[in-house]
Amino acid sequence: MGGGMEAAPEKSDGANVIEVRDLTVTFFKNGKTGRALDNISIGIPRGSIVGVVGESGCGKSVLGSSIIGLLPERGVEISSGSVLFNDARDSSVKNLLDFNYHKMKKYRGSRISMIFQEPMSSLNPIYTVGGQVDETIKNHNPGLSAEQVRQKTLEMFEKVGMPNPEYIYGLYPHQLSGGMRQRVVIAVATANHPDLIIADEPTTALDITISEQILHLLLKIRNDYNSSIVLITHDLGVVSNTCDEVYVMYRGAILEHGKSFEIFGSPRNPYTVGLMKSLPEFSAHKGNLHVIPGNVPSIFSPAQGCKFRDRCHRATAQCQLEPSIVHYSPTHYCRCHNPEN
Repeated sequence: MGGGMEAAPEKSDGANVIEVRDLTVTFFKNGKTGRALDNISIGIPRGSIVGVVGESGCGKSVLGSSIIGLLPERGVEISSGSVLFNDARDSSVKNLLDFNYHKMKKYRGSRISMIFQEPMSSLNPIYTVGGQVDETIKNHNPGLSAEQVRQKTLEMFEKVGMPNPEYIYGLYPHQLSGGMRQRVVIAVATANHPDLIIADEPTTALDITISEQILHLLLKIRNDYNSSIVLITHDLGVVSNTCDEVYVMYRGAILEHGKSFEIFGSPRNPYTVGLMKSLPEFSAHKGNLHVIPGNVPSIFSPAQGCKFRDRCHRATAQCQLEPSIVHYSPTHYCRCHNPEN
């Protein structure tokens, strides 16, 4: 994050609340360097739910942390690119990477917020859950009285489906179930009606019934506030039922993008197809669950040509070269020398 003079405003498509352009994030460890994000470009349309999918270690969470300014202070460098925020409140475009800590803090929790996958680590164990939502509201609405803040917190608890908000208000995180804690985290994230919510694996720690309730809650929040949501997940099943469009990530790069009906109706990249075949519903009739061979390599391992080449059943000698983007529609593209038919 820069702390000096901001760069001149960049032009942007106002239909997107966020535009990530050519973003490269480099990690440094024991004298080695590795790209966690490699020249990433994505757009998040206003009022849409956008899925970012891929196996663990593909760079999904780094992308979310880069947007909201929560990358580690040491061992990480944003090498290039921009994160443009289309501010509907003053019709301006701001590069979030130019913000210093104090300016980003004003946006974080107010204009952009994040829902983490483990609610227990997101909440402070020594404060009541009501007090923690109060703090978020008070920080961004200093003109409200203590009673007004409390009433707004109770309204948020009601919106996220808390039974008996008055009682829940005075409880501590450990006194709530995992699903209830996640609802508190969502109340914190949405209390100030942000333009963008980044949900990083928000249902991973929950059972399937509670997971479905949380996903329905995110849909409701999008509809109520016209907030954009970035849903970061490894679960394509979650994405298929929730998202308007999908980015498929592997080793810090976008391998395929399209509207949900395009990705699930006619996936082109072998990696996307492999992820889909790994879903139980795709493999049920065959008896065995499909597994993509191998593991995601470390970002400190050099990658030449196609990033998925070493694990791809369609790889040829041509894949030693970087694949170009191939478009199948105005919204559907993939990077692959030998795409699926």
